[in-house]
Amino acid sequence: MKRIFITSVAALLCVCSFASEPAFRGIGYKGNVSLTDQLGVFIGLDTSHGYMIGSQHYVGVGAGAFIFPNGTDYPMFLNAFADYQFYMRKYASSSPFIGVRAGFSHAFKYEENSGVNFKNAVLAEPSFGWSWGLKSGQGLAVSIGLPMYIPVWINMPRWERRTDKPVLPMPKISFTFEF
Repeated sequence: MKRIFITSVAALLCVCSFASEPAFRGIGYKGNVSLTDQLGVFIGLDTSHGYMIGSQHYVGVGAGAFIFPNGTDYPMFLNAFADYQFYMRKYASSSPFIGVRAGFSHAFKYEENSGVNFKNAVLAEPSFGWSWGLKSGQGLAVSIGLPMYIPVWINMPRWERRTDKPVLPMPKISFTFEF
């Protein structure tokens, strides 16, 4: 399985490096949709829509959700966030980038589930990755992030809380389609 994944990513990198044009990131609207995998267990979908400021700065807002694939053992998590990305290569369609997301996360079905450590949390997610522009004006990106969930215990007595950890990190890999 690992060999298939590595081969697929390598093929994607080769194809994208030949199918790009220099003016992929211009000033104006940009959006993206990402398929995510957190901890190798949770599957998710994120979308972000915003504005390119110059050719290196993206600012947007987004929403996302992730679930445990069997759908019954864990709740569904919903996120709302502000998104910022800095593309390191100016005017290049293929560029490494760093980013940060900050927002809020909510776990549905928290009361029914003993495996979830928070119901509401503040989200902080640094990430880095690589983006490739395609000739069609769209693009593809791969990134690795570290979403950190900081539990918010509003109106919940200490004895009902499921964790005393101040931060709950969940490593994440994202495969993104940019438009």
